[in-house]
Amino acid sequence: MNIREKIKKYPILGWMYCFSVNSFYSIKRIRFKRLRRLFRYKSLVKYLSTRKSTLSYRYGVDTEGYIVPEKLDIKSVHVKHAIQYQKCNESLLTRLLDMDNLSCQDKVFIDLGSGKGLALMLASRKPFARIIGVEFSEKLHVIAKKNITKFNHHCHDIQCRSVHATFGDAAEFSIPDEPVIIFMCNPFGEKVMQLVVGNIETRIRRSPNPLTVIYMIPRQKHVLDACTSLQNISESFFCDEKDSAIAHFFSIWKRFPPDNEPNPHPFSRA
Repeated sequence: MNIREKIKKYPILGWMYCFSVNSFYSIKRIRFKRLRRLFRYKSLVKYLSTRKSTLSYRYGVDTEGYIVPEKLDIKSVHVKHAIQYQKCNESLLTRLLDMDNLSCQDKVFIDLGSGKGLALMLASRKPFARIIGVEFSEKLHVIAKKNITKFNHHCHDIQCRSVHATFGDAAEFSIPDEPVIIFMCNPFGEKVMQLVVGNIETRIRRSPNPLTVIYMIPRQKHVLDACTSLQNISESFFCDEKDSAIAHFFSIWKRFPPDNEPNPHPFSRA
């Protein structure tokens, strides 16, 4: 009796056979492809060289780690919409901040869901007018303040010394009337994002000054796309070929109608 006949006669043998074969090839695939790729000489060199350029390595700040919401000491009513803490890709954010078409001069940089303050520290090396971080985890907020103090003491290329880590809920944060750049790195779920977009709309109706939204890892992109007060400019923003490699990780919006133009239907929705 061959294997096919045995499988037909004894179904349990078929299940065991499939399980064994699938397990074997899964382990083989991991062992000989993924692990080999991970430990290739070039990969190790790239990792080590990138690691040495991080703020945590150069200045001793604490930005690493993965922390689930249950361990973040969150007391906000929006705790169920919280996302785990995970450091954003430092090299990608650095490349974005270095782009020529991102104007920092005289603008306020706001990080909603600022975590341990990585984006705040990176932004402080640009000529922003001031920098604000909003974080509703007290545990992360305390770490961020310590990081900023240590970074300010050791870093010698800081261009903006007005950096404020704020303990508060992004859903309740009032966006200032000055020209602003709002940054988010997948900080919360759809419900909170809807409230944040509502605050953005309020700010646009209240002030004619420029407003830009930078959303990294844009899981709730559809919420911002549905806002008639914002225009998605990602395609034109990353039009340069050298910047196209990072375009997949970001979505960019600016206020609509353009700055200083009245909105004929300020309360209209798509």
